[in-house]
Amino acid sequence: MIKHLLNIEYNTSEETVKQRFDLIAKQLFNQYEIIKGEKTYDFLEIEFYFYSNNHPDTTTYKRNMAAGQWHTHLSGVDITFKSNDDYYGGILIRSIIDHEGKVINGPLCALIELFDNIDIEGGCINIPLIRKKTNSNTVHIESTTRFGINSGIYKDSKYRYYNTSKDIKWKSGYTANPTRK
Repeated sequence: MIKHLLNIEYNTSEETVKQRFDLIAKQLFNQYEIIKGEKTYDFLEIEFYFYSNNHPDTTTYKRNMAAGQWHTHLSGVDITFKSNDDYYGGILIRSIIDHEGKVINGPLCALIELFDNIDIEGGCINIPLIRKKTNSNTVHIESTTRFGINSGIYKDSKYRYYNTSKDIKWKSGYTANPTRK
């Protein structure tokens, strides 16, 4: 599973953090999918956030969680890195696409799609899970700057990754569309 890559230690160099982001993005897009009940989703757009002494990204929400947890917040839902008071972060799921081709654009829409209709008595059928694809494929991805980050030393860092396929029908009103030039 991808959990071992989500353990970024507090003393990891800035360059190694960026390399880890690249590696995780390639794996998430090419080898993993999200399952919720009968529906399957692929990653379409994600952003990375990580704070430590060597990588002080102050736009990162503080959290104290194990690696590979769902973390919901006011901006959407993250897959968490190993996090404590000194270093923390995660991967914001900005957009997903189901296997019928329906695009869910925007981090709040992705949060609602993934975490709506969950049984209050613990029925696990609709809890989203990330699993390895049975047939991995080659998804071409690119990176760009994160949407809405206009200040801080990482505002120009290319920590946002997206699927470049021309077959994807991004919603026309999606102001954060990474393919818009």
